[in-house]
Amino acid sequence: MQDRAGLTTLALAALLILASPARSTTVEQLSFERLVERAAVVFHGACTDVRAEWDGTGRRIQTRVTFAPAAVLKGQAGERLELVLPGGQRDGLTQVVHGMPRFAVGEEVVVLATAPHRRSGVAIPVGLGQGVYRVDRPAGGAPVARRDTRGLHLVDLEAGQAVPGAREALPLGDLLERVRAEVARQRAQRDREAR
Repeated sequence: MQDRAGLTTLALAALLILASPARSTTVEQLSFERLVERAAVVFHGACTDVRAEWDGTGRRIQTRVTFAPAAVLKGQAGERLELVLPGGQRDGLTQVVHGMPRFAVGEEVVVLATAPHRRSGVAIPVGLGQGVYRVDRPAGGAPVARRDTRGLHLVDLEAGQAVPGAREALPLGDLLERVRAEVARQRAQRDREAR
């Protein structure tokens, strides 16, 4: 009888392991145009502070990330801009939102961010990692903007299928110009529709 109970326990443990969720978050795959459209603010700058804290309820950890924008390509920002991201590490506890980008002080980025939520104040990159480009400045070379969405489970809603995340890289100047052009195109389209 003990062997049977042991086998049952082992079988249940195996099922739980196999049934455990993948460590990624499912999000809609967004085109570049849609990322810019959904962003309340798009900026290029450096991360100046990362601080984890308890939210107003004392039940969830959130991380305040402060940036010094060098250029604001859409929306408005002052000398500093702050995102409030769900998750973080505080008082020996860690809360993880898989696919939520993390930032480090001194890191140079281009971020397409949502407006702060009206109740929680949470403001995050649009499409999680889809809205973050990290800037590398190789010695003797032009700066490169890199985006990595491999930690996300992307879904193409039009095709109704999953799309694997990928790594992308393009010259920083090209990315900034592409954002400016798309912001101008969308503004002109809104102006035409308002007439």
